[in-house]
Amino acid sequence: MDNESVKNFWSILKADEIGDFMDLLNLAEKILKRKVANIEILAGGLTNKSFKVVFEDGLTVAMRIAGRGTGEYISRQAEKHNSTMAAGMGIAPEVYYFDPDTGSQLVEFVKLPTLHIEDFQKNPDVLKNSAQIMNTLHSSGIKFLGAFDPVAGIEDYVTILKQKKFEDRYEGWDSIYKTVLRVRDAYAKNPPALTPCHNDTLAENFMYDGKTMKLIDWEYGGMGDPYYDASGIFTENLLSDEAGEIFMRAYFGGEPTDEQRARILVSEFLYCTYWSVWSLVQIANGKDRDLYWQYGLDRAILGKEYMSNPNFERYLKLIG
Repeated sequence: MDNESVKNFWSILKADEIGDFMDLLNLAEKILKRKVANIEILAGGLTNKSFKVVFEDGLTVAMRIAGRGTGEYISRQAEKHNSTMAAGMGIAPEVYYFDPDTGSQLVEFVKLPTLHIEDFQKNPDVLKNSAQIMNTLHSSGIKFLGAFDPVAGIEDYVTILKQKKFEDRYEGWDSIYKTVLRVRDAYAKNPPALTPCHNDTLAENFMYDGKTMKLIDWEYGGMGDPYYDASGIFTENLLSDEAGEIFMRAYFGGEPTDEQRARILVSEFLYCTYWSVWSLVQIANGKDRDLYWQYGLDRAILGKEYMSNPNFERYLKLIG
């Protein structure tokens, strides 16, 4: 495909990305042994650039150029392994090509509607099927590369903030952090079993047409706490108690035990706290203060709501 055909896409590409774009496009034709007929920009993503590429015979793939520097905090080797394993289970797109050095990839274009928060809040079928796909992942027994520990992550971020002498904190931080340390101690006594996890369960990473569901974007996948992974469904979609019950019953295969409820609630607290502290680190690194402060504040407020749940103290003691 010549440069004239893709010139409209250069406006979203940085100067040093144009060569990567053309190289990957040419490589796609070589690997798949087809000629490109059409390209569209795919929305979404703050760091990566993604495109829908249609070949002359109708085959459609999603092409991604990973953002510069993302390899500093995302293991592309792990992503390649994990996304390929998930595809083999039938819950993720097929991987046609993946460069672990750059993060560039060609994967199956999933021709399913993208879900949104409202779908999780209002559609029981979405809750049941998302619970099923996560249960399939968590109970698969496969081994992902990489690991994610939210408690250790929070502590690491706190250390970074101290090193940068960044002292701003959200209201109630001392109480929040003391609770994080109590959770750490409880988990040390009774750690969760580690399973393969997605770790980025935004509504928009689920695609579903009423029959088939796929989970996309495996950048943060790794071995981790399945309760934390599942808790993202609750916090990202602000599920009502009723919706949460539907999800839990589908995920656990019936009425959840007290310990299962305990681990979900404590994970909801950790999930919100992790991203609230992550936001402070972004500000400390010079990013948009207003944007990241509000994002983190919303998470901190929600985290405190979970922490003030009447069952929280009892559940924490139950865990450890």
